[in-house]
Amino acid sequence: MAGVGLTDLNGWYRTRYGEAQKLVPEWAVLQGMFPFQERKQLGKDFREPIFLRREQGLTLVNGSNLGTIQTLNAAIPLHSEEAVITSNEIHMRSQIAYGAIAAAWNSGPAAFGSAMDEVILGLDESHRTVAEILMLYGGASSIGTAASFSGAGTSRTVTLTSASWAPGIWIQLEKALIDVYDAVGGTKLNTNATVEMTSVVDPDAKKILITGNSTDMTAIAAATNPVFVLVGAGGATAGSMHGVDAIVTNTGSMFGINASTYGLWKGNTYAVSSVPLTMGAIHSATTRLVNRGGYGEITYLLNPFAWQDVMDDQAALRRFSDSTKTEMVNGTTELKFYGTNGSAMTLRPHPMVKCGEAFGLMVDEWVRAGVSDLTNKLPGVGNEDFFLEVPDKTGCEIRNFSSQFIYCRKPAKQVKITGIVSRGAP
Repeated sequence: MAGVGLTDLNGWYRTRYGEAQKLVPEWAVLQGMFPFQERKQLGKDFREPIFLRREQGLTLVNGSNLGTIQTLNAAIPLHSEEAVITSNEIHMRSQIAYGAIAAAWNSGPAAFGSAMDEVILGLDESHRTVAEILMLYGGASSIGTAASFSGAGTSRTVTLTSASWAPGIWIQLEKALIDVYDAVGGTKLNTNATVEMTSVVDPDAKKILITGNSTDMTAIAAATNPVFVLVGAGGATAGSMHGVDAIVTNTGSMFGINASTYGLWKGNTYAVSSVPLTMGAIHSATTRLVNRGGYGEITYLLNPFAWQDVMDDQAALRRFSDSTKTEMVNGTTELKFYGTNGSAMTLRPHPMVKCGEAFGLMVDEWVRAGVSDLTNKLPGVGNEDFFLEVPDKTGCEIRNFSSQFIYCRKPAKQVKITGIVSRGAP
C-alpha cells in the first residue's frame, strides 16, 4: 500500500478516532435518553425481577371494634415475575480499496484524515441509525405501511400511508435491505430474496422505490397494506430487539411476562380524531398514564410536523409570563409544560417517529443495556486492530459491533398517541 501498513492505519485510527464511538449524535434521541448500561448475561439472556403487584394484606379496624383484638386478614404478598430479555446484535462493515488508502496516505496526514472521515465516521453513524430505528420500531412493529403500488417487473414505487410515514427513517435507508410482511407478525411476502430500498422517490408524496425478485414484487403489490421491516439475522425479524412502539402497545406476552395477566405490564394508548396534535391532547394522554401510577417527569417524542403544530399553537395562543410554569423559546429544541403528572412534560421532535403518532415516556423506567454499546472490537478480546485485510481482495475492511436491548420496567407509565394528522405533513 505504497509505504503504509496496517500498523500505521490502526495507530492513526486510535489517535484520531479512539474516543469517537462513545459520542451519541443529537439525532439519536433514544440513545441519548437511555444511557447504555453493561449487564451480566445469563447464557443468551438477561434477567431482572419486575414487581407487578403491591402488598394487599390489609386489615382495617374502626367503630366499636377500636381497641379490641381482631383477627388479621390473610397476607397477600407483592408479586414479581422475571423479565427475560435477549440482546440484539448489530454488525456493520465497510471496505476500502488499497489504492484509495495509498493515495490518501501519500497526500499527508491532514488529507488522509479528511479522506477517511466520511468512511469511518459514516460507518459509526450508520450503526447508530439502525440502532435508533430498532429502538423505536423494532420487534413486533414496522417501519412503514404501504398504501398503494405502481410499476412492474423487479421494481415498484410504493406510496406509504400518511400515518406511517417517517421521512427520517427512509431517507437514511437508501440501498438498505428490507423484508415485507402482509401484517405485523404475519406472513413474509418476499420469500425468494430480500428487498432493496432503492431510493426515496418523493418525500413530500411519501413515495419510495423498492427493487427485488419479480415474483416477490408481484406478491407484495397484490397485498393489502403490507408492512416493511429491517432485515434481521438470516432475513428473520426475530433478530430485532423490541422497540418503544412494540413495548408500549404490547397486550400479550413480552420478555416472559403477560400483559393480559398483569396490568402494570400493559402500556396506554390515546387516539385523537385525525386532527393536528394539541397540548390538550397531550394533557389527556398524560392523564391516562397518571391514573395508572405515572407521576413524575415525562418526555414526549413527536414527529417534526406534529412538533411544529404544537409549537405554532402555543406561540399563537398566549404570551408566557414569568410566573407561568411553562418554558418555550421560539426555535428551541424542546417545549416544557407542567400538567397532571405533577412535574415537567418535555416535548422533543424526533425525525424517525411516524407522522401519525407520538410517544410519552417516563425515562427513568427504561433500560438500555446489553453486552456492549457501539465498539470496533469485541469486548474482552483486546484486539486493537480496526483495519483488517480482506482475503483475496485488494482492500481493507472496517467493522463495528453492538449487542444491546431496551425494555421498560413499568409499561403502565408510558403512552402512545395515535390518529395525528399534522397540518404540514404530506
